[in-house]
Amino acid sequence: MTDKKYSKVLVLGGTGFLGYYVLRALDDADLKIAIILHKKRDDLGIPFEGYELFEGDILNPETLKTAIESFKPNVIINTVGSLTEKPNRSFKRLYVEGMKNLVEVAEKGGVEKIVCVSDLAVKNALDTKYLSARREAEDVLKNSSLEWTIFRPSVIFGWRASFTNVFVDQIKKIWPILVPSDRFKLQPVAATTVSKCIAQASGGSLGNGKVYEIVGPEILTPHEIVERLKLSLNSQRSVWYVPFWFLKFMAFLKKLGFPTAITRFHIHVFRNRTLGTQDFIKEFFDIKEMKFDPKLDHPLY
Repeated sequence: MTDKKYSKVLVLGGTGFLGYYVLRALDDADLKIAIILHKKRDDLGIPFEGYELFEGDILNPETLKTAIESFKPNVIINTVGSLTEKPNRSFKRLYVEGMKNLVEVAEKGGVEKIVCVSDLAVKNALDTKYLSARREAEDVLKNSSLEWTIFRPSVIFGWRASFTNVFVDQIKKIWPILVPSDRFKLQPVAATTVSKCIAQASGGSLGNGKVYEIVGPEILTPHEIVERLKLSLNSQRSVWYVPFWFLKFMAFLKKLGFPTAITRFHIHVFRNRTLGTQDFIKEFFDIKEMKFDPKLDHPLY
């Protein structure tokens, strides 16, 4: 099979945490970039010089059609995601209906490939609304006529990462840091690693028809993660192990408005904890392994 080269990429979710890194990686790959903005540009306060911009929504196929007809991308990158449901934006709508919209418009608009960011936890046996929607969205893409690559990252760390911020919020408070037992192991992966893989897959035929796990080189306990964050913040805050049900209770209180530092994202990370393998990514993609080092990858701390 001839290795195609692509030059024009349309990004959905480019203003999110991972999107920031994806845009930088696409810049480095010298690709022409357009972004679909879910919010008005003036409401974001982010510099977008050098990119073509379209206001739109994955749940509004007409806006997708307008962007595709105008920019004529070879590839679409879909990093749209949320761990919480909102009115009229359930997991089913956001992931499944959104993917159906994207595939249909892309097929009609001459797009050749979709690169999608999913979640490593979809391989779990858990049958939650979130994971079921993620799995169904993957199947929609796999059954399309388009070329596709799916990345399933572990928890991602980097600037503005929710994964580390939930711990940082605890470290900065006066109370001890609450973590679950060491059986809740995680394999944090750098946002730069994920974004570079996405950019490489978007530049040509690399990864066509493949699903890739993206995980970091270390398997860490919650306590080990917190200790590295404490070191980066020069904190001496004590760490307490608590039952997982207690963390869920604290997250429930947070939802009711109480000033706890445990969020639903915190619960999601540990409930859906999944370990993976780097073998295929290291074999096919040109990446540099990055261990979980908050000092290096959290410049604002």
